[in-house]
Amino acid sequence: MEPRSSEDVFRVAAETDRFWCAREVRRFARELGFGERAQWELAIVVAELVSNAVRYGGSGTLTLRRACGPRAGMEIVVADSGGAGWRVEAGPTPAATPAGTRPGLGLGLRTVRCLSHDVSIDRTRNGGTVVTAARYLAP
Repeated sequence: MEPRSSEDVFRVAAETDRFWCAREVRRFARELGFGERAQWELAIVVAELVSNAVRYGGSGTLTLRRACGPRAGMEIVVADSGGAGWRVEAGPTPAATPAGTRPGLGLGLRTVRCLSHDVSIDRTRNGGTVVTAARYLAP
């Protein structure tokens, strides 16, 4: 079954949006051929990233798209609107921590990294954060 489109974009503005976003990523992943376990793992990735974007950035977008290049799979891109922002630390494994006053357990982005094959964290000119997580059908 082929996805309805090669890219779906959704606006997120409430932490509870993570629930329907998780459902959407499961649908998209299923249509690309991911198995049941991978669908649930991708739902966890999306729920975490959407929750962070809204909590620390105020609002944002979720983009689901086919992975470009030689490896079949998908990319999850969550961009926030700036808000409190994140501290992005460069290095061989870029890390981001919320700059706001609502600290979490610090497990969310670690979980995203464990359930994804590639993760990048970038800052935008307006002070927002863009997290891209890729998952491939074959590791």
